[in-house]
Amino acid sequence: MATIFSYIRIAILASMLMTAFTCPMARAVRSSVPGSMPDLLTSQQRSNTQSDSTYPFEFHSGFWINLHHFLYEQALLRKQAASARQQTNSAANPATINQLPQAEQQLWNSALDYYTDSMIKRDLLFDDNLVAINDRLAELEAASDLSRSGLNSDLVKILESVAPVYRAHWWPQHDRVNRFWIAVATPMVRQFSRTLIEQLARAYRAKWPAGLIRVEVVEYANWAGAYTSVDDAQKPHITMCSADADNQGFSALELLFHESSHSMVGPNNGAVAEAIARECHAKNRPIPNGLWHAIIFYTAGELARRNLSEYGVSDYKPYGYRGLYARAWPNFQRPLELYWQPYLDGSVDFDKAISSLIGAL
Repeated sequence: MATIFSYIRIAILASMLMTAFTCPMARAVRSSVPGSMPDLLTSQQRSNTQSDSTYPFEFHSGFWINLHHFLYEQALLRKQAASARQQTNSAANPATINQLPQAEQQLWNSALDYYTDSMIKRDLLFDDNLVAINDRLAELEAASDLSRSGLNSDLVKILESVAPVYRAHWWPQHDRVNRFWIAVATPMVRQFSRTLIEQLARAYRAKWPAGLIRVEVVEYANWAGAYTSVDDAQKPHITMCSADADNQGFSALELLFHESSHSMVGPNNGAVAEAIARECHAKNRPIPNGLWHAIIFYTAGELARRNLSEYGVSDYKPYGYRGLYARAWPNFQRPLELYWQPYLDGSVDFDKAISSLIGAL
């Protein structure tokens, strides 16, 4: 396996070098730096240049959305460090901040004060206002300022005040890591996307979302390493951490399609949720908390494992098997293996699999 992975790594690096000179997708990703010439590209043009090589995804490494998430992360870490009376090993630990010129330190600390007081008390996924901020900053990816953003004036003032500090000290490295993650993920997306789209849509008895799925690649996403908001039209918007250890290599393939699955499977929408509710009602049982999400983890993980194995990756361990089931759903793993796996294998029908799952929980 080590030899196979070495070959894949070499191939990816070679592909990256070729992409840097020839691939429109690479030019589109680089255009996220405010003030650079590729900023003249419209969002639609950037989307079109990526569509062939990254379908069904549209990858972005955007300046403002990375700044926003980085401040959120640093405010969390500063609060945790203060509570524990210890230093943090984050990308912008207090020692790093203290090395900034005094004026920049004051600006940065003021921004962290704002995020501590106004942002980190709210969840990036479950707070509607933060979801709206995420969507808007994504749209303004490489804008020179936020004067036309329509966002809260205090937030705009904070972000614009520290933008030069972030751009000078952290953004080049964050953008570099983001673009490397995109370059690693792209060949796998190109290889497996059509197959996984068909397999996942069939497994969930759902329609794959129309159009390209926007993926914000950021230095920090949230506590889970990634999250996805879904609009009223069931169109997903993915935010993915490029630095999270669990998101690297082959895992990128699984997690991209896992996050996309949230548009087809939810706690109260889609054929999976409807079948769970129907069976629980018939059996006079409460709906198992999180079963819909465990099904996504199991399905995306198993299908990614299955497709990778056909190309010699024999030891891929799906995300759920890295301790998630034991931590979050200790009673779900075995029933999923016994009753959902046969459905994915084609030996049991959908309704029978859901019925057996509910009966075993």
